[in-house]
Amino acid sequence: MKYLGIDYGSKHTGLALSDSGGNVAMPHAVVPTGADLVETIARLVENEGVEQIVVGESRNLTGGHNTVQQEIDAFTTALAEHTKVPVVSMNELFSSRQAKWGIEHGMRINPRNADRRALHKKQSRIDDKAAAIILQSYLDAQSKNDES
Repeated sequence: MKYLGIDYGSKHTGLALSDSGGNVAMPHAVVPTGADLVETIARLVENEGVEQIVVGESRNLTGGHNTVQQEIDAFTTALAEHTKVPVVSMNELFSSRQAKWGIEHGMRINPRNADRRALHKKQSRIDDKAAAIILQSYLDAQSKNDES
């Protein structure tokens, strides 16, 4: 089964896809969050043969919803209606921080010698890496549930 992971943001939305077996999540794209977001994702779902969508829930440290969660709820409802593909939620707490940490510590570039455009490009890809972290967490939880 192929999955799509989504890290919804007020300006940009990160997308990640799983392999066809639903085992490994990989960053796919960062798209602008706008009026055509649902349509853009619906095309991706159709083109990639996605069978389930995992959307990150925005919660605060006490487990309550963040202010962006209302937007995510409306987006999730519209996405489910438009794609006719099951949409589930997964807690996204710290996924963006994990993605940023991975980029910063995985680069090993001396900032004085770094190509500034390459550095900016890597940093701008945080949203799709966060989506991959959300999706991989979901896939791992499903795998663990299947084992028990």
